[in-house]
Amino acid sequence: MEPVPEVELTTFEGDDFRIDYPKSWVDLSTDSMFTKIGGILALADERPGDELEDVSPNALKIYKYTSTTAADASCAEQIKFTPMWWDEHEMPEKVDGAQLGGQEIAAYMVDGTLEGQPIHSIMYCRNIGPNMLQVVATTHGSAQLSPELQAILDSWQWIDG
Repeated sequence: MEPVPEVELTTFEGDDFRIDYPKSWVDLSTDSMFTKIGGILALADERPGDELEDVSPNALKIYKYTSTTAADASCAEQIKFTPMWWDEHEMPEKVDGAQLGGQEIAAYMVDGTLEGQPIHSIMYCRNIGPNMLQVVATTHGSAQLSPELQAILDSWQWIDG
């Protein structure tokens, strides 16, 4: 196995979590459509094209919005919207025993194809007071998350412990 080259990282710290991500990744968080629906952080390894179905090879989107729905039920419902623009997709599946930042968390995943290539997405959900924190990680071109995207998720630290 070849050694992974060192990547310069930067840190995002929100009210509830902190993550490290490659400094070369594009921050798309200021998009008005994203912030309007509770978006707090949108990262991609490449800037996507202008068409609605254009995606980056790797993307991470984090939302926080008011919700009284339990995390598992919210994730089960919201994951259905993830493959909206994909060519085809399988039924979303619950990820048993999923963890984020060392804590068990509700999670669902979905696999499919987009532009003839495999695409894989996982969604994590956690209730925080009257809010839902939702994390969506997607890799286009592989049936699993890329090592770079997995490293970002592995760096996750909850602020509240």
